[in-house]
Amino acid sequence: MTAWAADQITPANHTPKLTVHVLNILPKKIRARIQKIYLRNLSIGHYHRHAFPHANHCHFCKMPQLFNHWNHEETLHHLFYDCKTAALVWKKVKEMLWPPTLNTFPSDAFTRICGDESHLANPPTNTTAWRILHALTASSIYLQRCQVVFNPTIPLPPDRVITGHIVSRVISSLADCIHASWSATKANTSVKGRTKFIKIWQSDLDDFLVKIKPVLNEAENCDATDAETPERFTYRLAARLRPHAT
Repeated sequence: MTAWAADQITPANHTPKLTVHVLNILPKKIRARIQKIYLRNLSIGHYHRHAFPHANHCHFCKMPQLFNHWNHEETLHHLFYDCKTAALVWKKVKEMLWPPTLNTFPSDAFTRICGDESHLANPPTNTTAWRILHALTASSIYLQRCQVVFNPTIPLPPDRVITGHIVSRVISSLADCIHASWSATKANTSVKGRTKFIKIWQSDLDDFLVKIKPVLNEAENCDATDAETPERFTYRLAARLRPHAT
């Protein structure tokens, strides 16, 4: 795309690729936000300058002591990469949700902004896991940004509090994706649906499941006679795939 080609963060001789729009595991609204990032028309910065004069500056980077003191212009590059809050969020997501077995967790600006890892010399071994995490993380950063812009609190919460809100949203959204897959495939009532659910989460995301098993509400102590749930099923699936994982 011409707009990305002119951007200094875009790798040389690389045409950005949008693949998340076909990833049906993710909700349509989240896929739409990532598409807007890709098309560079996400509603940030100058889009709100008429109704909110200060909205073209990063609300995460305001000095808490001076509510009207603005430090950085809000751009895609800043909001999803340079911003100290974004950096903390990516760090926490990597620590909490990224399995070491999936190789490199992308750290360059271009990949973290638009999610396109196809240019990397050493990409993640499971690109689906990266695309899921990127979409959920970028979407959560943006939603928290909108909360701070349109429903501000005085004083601005500390960075660690805002980061906690964003990471919590990522985790809950991830659980929602698993629940949605469970419901969409009718895995609880249909053998065919169960097989499809296993195919989605086993063949592509086995290591990922092991890493995120705390997200699934720690089902290891569930009673065997209890009704099947996506949490229990995915936990058992993860445990069977990697019984040695901690």
